Amino acid sequence: MDAIKLVYFHLRGRAEMIRLMLEAAGQEYEEERVQFGDWLQRKPDAPFGSLPYIEYQGKRYGQSIAIATFIAKQLGFYGKTNLDALRIDEISWLWEDQLTSNLTGSRWAKDEKVKAEHRRKTLEEDLPKFFGFYERLLGENNGNGHFVGDSNLLLAHKADTAKVPIRITATELRRSDMYSTVPATAMRDVLQRRIELFETDPDAAECLKRKNLK
Repeated sequence: MDAIKLVYFHLRGRAEMIRLMLEAAGQEYEEERVQFGDWLQRKPDAPFGSLPYIEYQGKRYGQSIAIATFIAKQLGFYGKTNLDALRIDEISWLWEDQLTSNLTGSRWAKDEKVKAEHRRKTLEEDLPKFFGFYERLLGENNGNGHFVGDSNLLLAHKADTAKVPIRITATELRRSDMYSTVPATAMRDVLQRRIELFETDPDAAECLKRKNLK
């Protein structure tokens, strides 16, 4: 794969899935982290007026899920079969649905009343719904602790790329101080198991350390 440039804010967010795959594969890439104060001036540079986007072979490409899918295919992180890829896509788009419901607003809404309502809906409505979905999908894979295949995210050609959204969800909950308020139920247990399994993998730990992504 040719060298690639990733452009995003100084955040994990929608670029983390892309970063982690590039790091895991040892793929050469450049990263530009746009400061919020510079965004309005830089916005016309983005293909669709949003971040992240990548520069690859002289062209710019946007939309985070599309970019992540391309990277996964190029670097061998898209499962072994078309059904593996379908399951990875399911999880990726479930996470996108979750992110655009209330989780983002629970952190970034400027009005405190609006933010509080997003937090309430995240805890009382979204987390039970989405983690119910995730837990069911985990159970459908022979109960081996992975969504796809039988290996962790960063093992080439057996990559459980679908696991990354769970870690990102946990990160957002922690950064918004909501993690401690997640009810002590099976929902929280599955969240904690995903975090521990991901972050105790030696390849994942090394990847996160290199880019300071914890």
